[in-house]
Amino acid sequence: MNPYLRLLARPFQYYFPYSFKHSKEFYQWLDFVNTSQWDTPEAIAAYQWTQVKKMLDHCYANVPYYSALFKRLNAHPDDFRSLADYEQFPLLTRQHVREHYQDMIATNIDPAVINTYNTGGSTGIPLKIFGIKSDNTIEQAFIANQWARVNFKPKDRVILLRGDVVPDGKLWQYRPSSNSWIFSSYHLSPVFIADMVKKINKIKPKYLHVYPSSLWVFANLMKEQDLHFNFKLTAVLCGSEKLFDFQRDFVESYYGTKCYSWLGLGEQTILAGECEHSKNLHAFPQYSYNELIDQDERIIRKPHISGEIVGTTLHKYVFPLMRYKSGDLASYAEGPCKCGRNFPLLEDVQGRIQNMIVGSDNRLFPLTAVFFGQHLEAFNKVHKIQLEQSKAGIVSIKIVKGNNFDQQDEAKFKMQLLTSTDHKIDFSIHYCDDIERTNQGKHKFLIQHLDVESFKFNQED
Repeated sequence: MNPYLRLLARPFQYYFPYSFKHSKEFYQWLDFVNTSQWDTPEAIAAYQWTQVKKMLDHCYANVPYYSALFKRLNAHPDDFRSLADYEQFPLLTRQHVREHYQDMIATNIDPAVINTYNTGGSTGIPLKIFGIKSDNTIEQAFIANQWARVNFKPKDRVILLRGDVVPDGKLWQYRPSSNSWIFSSYHLSPVFIADMVKKINKIKPKYLHVYPSSLWVFANLMKEQDLHFNFKLTAVLCGSEKLFDFQRDFVESYYGTKCYSWLGLGEQTILAGECEHSKNLHAFPQYSYNELIDQDERIIRKPHISGEIVGTTLHKYVFPLMRYKSGDLASYAEGPCKCGRNFPLLEDVQGRIQNMIVGSDNRLFPLTAVFFGQHLEAFNKVHKIQLEQSKAGIVSIKIVKGNNFDQQDEAKFKMQLLTSTDHKIDFSIHYCDDIERTNQGKHKFLIQHLDVESFKFNQED
């Protein structure tokens, strides 16, 4: 299709019935994922190496950045004969991508079919990446397989509480193409919550598809006004942000249903979700080839050791990322899982390295352990919270209070935070009426101005 006609048609795609949405390619990929999820470890390893080798050959022949890299290394794709050899291939950083993105676009793909995207910018700086329609088709097939673990079917009715902007300042809008209702994350306040809940009670969706931060605000507003759903949700689908334990516990208790969480990146270098039996994230080995590395960039192979997730795209030929350092931290869980899938298992996913705060002794404290692992009672009495750090040992906290948050809650809150950081951080609390969201509609728990990679994790005194 002519690119100008494609742009013109885009606003109308949401108004076609759902049956027109998925292509033959989607169902071919879905069949592949549904079948291959039960492959043996040997079959998985063979598939991964086949795809990595294809990508190496493609990059050498068609991607200027990698062609130049091979030349500098005085190397050829045939020099890499196994995944063990591939571990010696140079790592790729966000800075590399930011500086060389134009040379990372494959030259053998028609520019007219290439689309430009920006990642959410969890580190504060969005990243420009490129893709084609087929990339999203493949992604949706893998996600459909994940969601089936909580009995989701493609035509099920869904409420979206994410970053979508509803036109004309409205609170919601129906999208027939996916049988979903978009609710505005930009109107989550005591003024609108009752109307939103009333509408959802009329729609009676089977699932909520949410940003965890938006869901947490939404559920707390419901509880504060003693609002409830008059139907049973099958599950809450939580993606694009880390689902913290305090959020999961509160939502599952208040709604009486399961939260399903997964990890996915805009760069498409990992996709990992929970299964029917475990909260450990199962990383699709057919989607990407993943590794964990420590601070010295050594491969981590044992469980329970935290490291940075490194990913290689296995199907994204227009803008391939080879051994890409994601900035997300996780550790391997012990396996295999009783679900029967022979996937790499991830536990203790911390999110981005930037989701750390720095003590006065230059020690790094994970936001998850320090802030969200404390099971603070005050969380149920606030609408929004945001931390900001510009200097080691000093953190400013913005709070949008609920009706029942008082000085006693503030005192307990600060004491627990001081204890969990070994009194290495001075916390100051500031109250405000609202906290601005990102351009993607997310609520950032931490604005980190420090380059945390220059500090040490768990440094001893």
